[in-house]
Amino acid sequence: MTARNLSDSTKQTMRLIDAVLCCRKKERKKKRASSIFSSSMNDKDVEVSPPWGRGLARLFILNTLFTLAGGAILLITPSTVAQLAGAQIDPNAYFVYYLLGVASLSFAVLSFFGISLTDVDALRALSRTFLVFHASSAVVAAYASIHNLSAGVWVNILIHVLFSILFVYYGLMRTSKSIV
Repeated sequence: MTARNLSDSTKQTMRLIDAVLCCRKKERKKKRASSIFSSSMNDKDVEVSPPWGRGLARLFILNTLFTLAGGAILLITPSTVAQLAGAQIDPNAYFVYYLLGVASLSFAVLSFFGISLTDVDALRALSRTFLVFHASSAVVAAYASIHNLSAGVWVNILIHVLFSILFVYYGLMRTSKSIV
């Protein structure tokens, strides 16, 4: 065997190894992407949708994004939140905004980890938690600004009410024990 043939043979072997590895990487990515609510039957990955559908997972994603954005705004620029509410806050009083921002970031993390849960009791507990958070946020925001409801406060209240309704529907009604 000549050096040229050996080199061609090595190149072909390397191409074959690359093709196999590339194919395996694609398979692993595909499995990871479908790992939520999937099961293995007859050595084939079959996508199994939970009885409550994918709406709750999507709601957790939206909730994660909303609470993450709210927490970041509260931590980075608390004066913006005060201005949306039509209030002037002394910078020395930002501590309460910072605490609220940290709590909101904690809810975002909790919601993020709820995306991949499949246990119905855990999903219902998370849904109740977020329902209380959003409903009480809407009520407190409405009560606190009875005399001065700016457009920013109305939008905030409506978003919290919408999340409350969605958590009742997807988190409590769709996950009831009767359909599981």
